[in-house]
Amino acid sequence: AINIVTKKPLGEFAFKQQLTYGARDLRRIATTVDTPQWGGLAATLAFARLERGGLVSSSHTDAEPGERESTGFRLALSWQPIESLNMDYSYDLSRRESNPNINQTSYVRPIVADPNGAFYGGAFYETLAAFSSSDRLGQYPVKNTGTPNETDTHGHTLTVEWELLSNLLVKSISSYRERDSLEPSEFGTAPAPADGSLCASPN
Repeated sequence: AINIVTKKPLGEFAFKQQLTYGARDLRRIATTVDTPQWGGLAATLAFARLERGGLVSSSHTDAEPGERESTGFRLALSWQPIESLNMDYSYDLSRRESNPNINQTSYVRPIVADPNGAFYGGAFYETLAAFSSSDRLGQYPVKNTGTPNETDTHGHTLTVEWELLSNLLVKSISSYRERDSLEPSEFGTAPAPADGSLCASPN
């Protein structure tokens, strides 16, 4: 079994800064600050933000399918009022906006795309087969509103360890988390009306 434990506050001052820049307009900043211990209490503050462009561009909206933005924050507190008692609390918050990637269909079995076939799946599969290609296409028609998906997540965690005796340790782990998600974007490879289509081109 693998047990992954989040790093606790160091109990001494520390500062860490990371900056990243890459392809597809990738930009990432991550900052971590540890405070000195005072009265048995130590804290860690962490912040991160990421932005990345999409893999394709839309001729119907200003959005780039595949692009995303995310911001995260975390506060961790560690308190040891007495030698036998440890309390660790953390709060984290993350917000993300993204536009789903486009998947190009490479092949549709003729048995479901042929109107005269015994297993004809309908006009959807017939149309899908017409737009399928094993080669990467320069443009691709899809249905999408261009509205990004949004996800907000936050949670609390509390861990208490109390050593009652040299051979007796009582431990409590509690947590609470909420997640709100709005996902209006949905892609489909089918004939799209003028008010709901975009033509995606590789960036």
